[in-house]
Amino acid sequence: MSVAISPLSLTRSLALSLRFLDQKCKLLRSAPFVFVCSCLCLNACYFPEVSLSESEARLVEQSILRDADEAKPSIIINAIMEDQARLIGIDIDRKSARPNEVVKVTYYIESLTDTPEDCEIFVHLQGKRARMWQNLDHTPVKGLLPLRTLKRGQVVRDVQTFRVKSTYAPGGAKLYWGLFTKSGRVKIKNRGEVTHDGKERVELTSLTILPRRPPVTVTAYEVSSSEILKIDGQLTENSWRTAKWTPFWLDPLGRYRRHKNKNTLIPQTRAKFLWRSDALFIAIEAIDHHVWAKLTERDSNTWEEEVVEVFLDPDGDKRQYLELQVTPANVVFDAKFAYHRSDLKTARAWNMKGWRTAVYIDGTLNDSSDRDRKYTVEMMIPLSETPGAPSVLSAESSPWRLNLFRFDWNQAPQGRQKAAALSPPYIGDFHALDAFAKLRFKAQPKKPVVKQRERLQTVSPPTSKSSVPVAKPVAP
Repeated sequence: MSVAISPLSLTRSLALSLRFLDQKCKLLRSAPFVFVCSCLCLNACYFPEVSLSESEARLVEQSILRDADEAKPSIIINAIMEDQARLIGIDIDRKSARPNEVVKVTYYIESLTDTPEDCEIFVHLQGKRARMWQNLDHTPVKGLLPLRTLKRGQVVRDVQTFRVKSTYAPGGAKLYWGLFTKSGRVKIKNRGEVTHDGKERVELTSLTILPRRPPVTVTAYEVSSSEILKIDGQLTENSWRTAKWTPFWLDPLGRYRRHKNKNTLIPQTRAKFLWRSDALFIAIEAIDHHVWAKLTERDSNTWEEEVVEVFLDPDGDKRQYLELQVTPANVVFDAKFAYHRSDLKTARAWNMKGWRTAVYIDGTLNDSSDRDRKYTVEMMIPLSETPGAPSVLSAESSPWRLNLFRFDWNQAPQGRQKAAALSPPYIGDFHALDAFAKLRFKAQPKKPVVKQRERLQTVSPPTSKSSVPVAKPVAP
C-alpha cells in the first residue's frame, strides 16, 4: 500500500502525534488517530509488521488455539465483526478493583477469513463519572500477533493486563471491545444478538471501581466470660455497653449523611459486634421516626419494606455466603448463596438453625400518628451454621468479610426507599462481595492488678437512676 502525502501535511501530522503523546492520551476517543499519524510515513501496512524473537515466537504459538471448541471462556459474547472476526468470549480475573490495581482480561478471538483486513483491537474502560475513561487499545499477545496474520478458523487467546488509572472515581464501569481499521470502526454484524452501545462497541462486562482507601474495618469484642447475653434487643449487658459503635453508615454510593438535596437524608444507622468461641453477635441501631413492618412470613421479600441486612462471607472466598435480614417486626429472611447471586429460590430455601433475633422498638410499631425514635436489632449467629467460619473463634482468628445494610421507607408506599451501608459497594448491588468490610476479633482486656492499699483508697462514685425510654421488645 503506497501513501502519497505533501510535506505540509506530514509536518501537521507529526505535530499532532507529538501533541497526542504529550497529553498522555487524555480523552482521545478516536482510537485510530495515533496509528494514522504513525503510519503516514510508512510505505507498508497500516499497522507495521512485527519481528519476533525465538521466545516471542513460542509465546505466539502457544496463544493460537486449534479451533473454537478449544476456547472455553467464562463469559460468552459471540460478537461477529463483519466478515473479519468473532469474539467468542472473555475471562476476567476480578469484578472490582481499586485505582492502580491490575486487572487481567483474556479475549478469545476467531478469524473468519483467510484474507483479513488490517484490523486492530480497541478496548475502553468507561464509567459514568468524570475522569472514568481509559483507552486499552492493543495488538493481541502483547503486541506480537496482528489479527491480519490469522487464517480462517484460527483462534487466538489474547491475554491483556492493565492497571486501573489512579484518577478513577469510585463507581460502576463497563468494558467495551471492538475492531477498527484505517477507515473506521468495524461494524457488528449480529447487532441484535449482542449487547452494544450503538457505536460499534461490544459491551463485555462490568467492573466496580472501589475507593482508593482500604476496606472498612470494624471490631468485634469478646463477651465477658461471666456474662450471659439475653437476646432481647435492649443491649443492657456490660459487654454491649463497653463495645464501640461503628460510625454512622454512608449510603451505598459512598456519600455522607446529607445529599446535595437537603431533603434527602441517609438513614442514620450504626452497629456493634461481640463474639464468643461459638457465635457472633451483632446489634444494629436504626434511627427511625416511623417504624413499620407489614410482612409476617419467614423468607418473605423483606427488602420491599423497612429492614436491616447482614451479609457474611467469613473466609472471603465468594462462595457459600449468607444473607440475613430482620424487619422491625422481627420477621426474618435467611439465604445461603452458592456463588454471587446464585439462584434465589434455592438460596432462600435454606434456614439457619440456632439463629436468634430480637427487635426493641423505642416507639410504636405501625402507628404513623406518633413520632418514634429508633429500633434496635440484636442477633446471635452460630458458627456451626456459617460457611467459611472456623469451628472456634478466638482473638487470633483471621478477619471475616461481611457487610451490613439498612432500608428505610417512611413515606411508603409513596416515594422511594433510602439505604445505608456499613461498607458502600459504590454500585447498585448489595452482593458486591469485593466491597465487604473486614471484621477483626479483639479479646477482653485483662483486669489490672490492684494493690491492697490502692483498693482501700478507692471510692465508688455515686450512682443515680438513668431515665429509660418506655418501650417493649418485639417477641421473636
